[in-house]
Amino acid sequence: YESVRVIADEPGLIVLQHLLVAEHEGRTFIIKHWRQDWTYQPRQVLVYEQLNTWALASVSSAERRGAWGQTVWQTDDSPRYGGVGRWMHENGRSVWVSGASLRPLARRDAIRQPPYNRYACINRHAITPTGWVHEQDNDKLGERDGRTVTFVHEDGFNTYNHFNEYPVAAADAYWSATQAYWAGVRAAWDAAVVRGRGRIWVEEEAQNGAVTGPVLMGLADQIHAGEIETAPALAQAQAEIQRATSAG
Repeated sequence: YESVRVIADEPGLIVLQHLLVAEHEGRTFIIKHWRQDWTYQPRQVLVYEQLNTWALASVSSAERRGAWGQTVWQTDDSPRYGGVGRWMHENGRSVWVSGASLRPLARRDAIRQPPYNRYACINRHAITPTGWVHEQDNDKLGERDGRTVTFVHEDGFNTYNHFNEYPVAAADAYWSATQAYWAGVRAAWDAAVVRGRGRIWVEEEAQNGAVTGPVLMGLADQIHAGEIETAPALAQAQAEIQRATSAG
């Protein structure tokens, strides 16, 4: 199950945090999932450039007029991809369509070591009476004989329907315990982008998205379990982000 919580809602900015709730052999497990930031008429969007590298891309005045930028972050709040698009309200439908952008491989692909190493994507988010649908047009790109080629085209289709017959309280308890920690982690990633003058380098890792994943996610689990306080955990997380973003 996926709990989606609005963690920021202010003029020009909406932030949605996803949490996975899994049940196995009578136990409930919470896994922090992806995050999406929506910014109205953004002047810059953090985009994926190439392996291990993201950068702030300027958005022209014409492109940003009336548009929303979407920036997606990995489970540990390291960067994933960004894009700019417009909401269209026609024939009873409300759909946001992005421009084309690059993104790193998803875990389902990366762990198989395929011949392609990135996606070129167009995203659509369509509002439904019970939630929304996320559609993706993904060209899976790589190099062959010195040329960039599409090895696979993938149509992705994820449906989100409102549902509360699962351990909702477990997800909310996790977020209540860890939200201050994750706020500090988000700030540390933002600081890394500033420190890199609009560019950030962090090593990708197939199992976790980024090499920072095990440490940052593990610290949050320790906070949730009452094994460590937020302040020392955040200090460790900040040091890990500093280390991981300085190697490039």
